[in-house]
Order: sequence, then structure tokens, then C-alpha cells
Amino acid sequence: LFVMMVVMWLRLHNKRGGINIRVDNGNEWFSGSSRKKEEWNKILGLFESNIYNIPLREKHLMGIVENRHRADDENFLIVHGGYVENSNQFMMKAQRWQDVWNKVRRSGVLIWEVRRLLRN
Repeated sequence: LFVMMVVMWLRLHNKRGGINIRVDNGNEWFSGSSRKKEEWNKILGLFESNIYNIPLREKHLMGIVENRHRADDENFLIVHGGYVENSNQFMMKAQRWQDVWNKVRRSGVLIWEVRRLLRN
């Protein structure tokens, strides 16, 4: 359900072209079941999207994802989570976080600059 919400949100915000979703090999996904994977991709195909596993013996790719999650936790959720008064405010802050973070990550700006931009 969450994956579908993310894909629909991306489409709603004009993300064009294919969307590739990479997941780990855990039980919460399809954990080796090609039937489940095919079912997911049949549904996601309606949105020009697909989902696939991190290849076996490529554990370093999981580390990249976990580092991103940690960065989100440490620099957004922990910092801003306690100051949000309602879900609309949270969504606006989350959108600003994604907009700034995705730009900053490519340009190499320091994280304190991201925090300063989010406060405005």
C-alpha cells in the first residue's frame, strides 16, 4: 500500500517516465517469491513503474538505503517532528525537506545549510 501511495504521489507531482523501486529481500516484500513479484509489477505497470530486489551478494546497496533513512531520521524527523502541529504542516515540511535535500545532495552543500533553509 505504501509503495502505491508513493508512486501515485510522484505521478500527481508530475514525475514523468518510468519509476524503478528497489527493495531488500525481506519478508515484507516478496522474499524470493516470483509470483508475488509478478503481481506487484503487474499493478505497478499501470503506472509505468516496476519493483525489483537488491541482487544477492550486493549488500552494499542496502547500506546506501539505510544511510539515506538515517539521514532523514537525524536531519528531518528528529529535528522537525516535535514542532509539527498537524498533518498538513508535516506534509509541507516533508515536501520542503525532499526538495532541498534532493538538490543539496547533488551539489554537496553542508547539512547545516539544509536546516537553515528549512527554518525559513
